[in-house]
Amino acid sequence: ATATLATLHAAARRTGRPVDASAHAADVRAALDDDLDAPRALAVLVRLADDIEAKGASGDALVALASLCGIDLHKPLG
Repeated sequence: ATATLATLHAAARRTGRPVDASAHAADVRAALDDDLDAPRALAVLVRLADDIEAKGASGDALVALASLCGIDLHKPLG
């Protein structure tokens, strides 16, 4: 769990061009609508973080989607 949060935090701090996260957003919402399937929603967030890292894109979309899941990526780890 700590490694996953570290991955999300690293991607959230990225700056660059915005990434198109519309498909990821739909997947997160679908997971949450499906009886709050948090593991599935978290997996989508990790895929988005991977996309952000690979493209050198901004992490703003990740921060917004993580907040839907109750994850505050502005809050420091620790």
